[in-house]
Amino acid sequence: MASQDIILGKLNQQQKIAVESTDGPLLVFAGAGSGKTRVITNRIAYLITQKGVTPENILAVTFTKKAAGEMQERVTSLLKELKVGDKGTPLIGTFHSIGALFLRQNAKYVGLSPNFSIFDSNDSENLIKDILIEQNIDIKQIKPKAISYFISAAKNEMVSPDTFPHHYGGFLEDITSEIYPLYQKQLLSQNALDFGDLIYLTVRLLSENEKVLEKYQEMYKYMMIDEYQDTNAAQYMFAKL
Repeated sequence: MASQDIILGKLNQQQKIAVESTDGPLLVFAGAGSGKTRVITNRIAYLITQKGVTPENILAVTFTKKAAGEMQERVTSLLKELKVGDKGTPLIGTFHSIGALFLRQNAKYVGLSPNFSIFDSNDSENLIKDILIEQNIDIKQIKPKAISYFISAAKNEMVSPDTFPHHYGGFLEDITSEIYPLYQKQLLSQNALDFGDLIYLTVRLLSENEKVLEKYQEMYKYMMIDEYQDTNAAQYMFAKL
């Protein structure tokens, strides 16, 4: 069976249009269970076998580790069936895992070493708790979890510690504006990032380093995002860059 028949044979007409539309931006509007992942995986295979795109020039992004794993399995299996598995596979991952990869590859530009640690929510809240105590702020009254929430929200909106007071106002927000810069300084001193930094710092890296941006723009000619409607401001900026 010809490779094109393997790729397009099990698709309906609208799915075929999405797979074969490879020039310029494309938005696929589809409901749950309607074959969105199949379209993405088959489109990757179509680009490689029918358009001569090398796998290294394709980036596929989704939101959960499980979804990324499933997509990776499907793509690998399909490329093997098409007898092009030896060409390699595209970079497939979550926004956060790809952000972590980019940051490890360019750690010096964000003041870290490549072996940086990634704090989970408990690590972050414990660090914030220590900072609150150091600042003589009652942790029974001001919960570290609440401060962590505002810092995370700020990073999702690409709001830096310096500009935080201009974006958020209120009692807890005012406390956060004091803690946020101290928290970032502590993370840096420990060669660590939190989960929000994986996107926030990646966007800053790409925005502030033209050579790094050009390298990735040259590398990834095709980018596909599963569940695109769920992107927040930072993830959107990452994709746009």
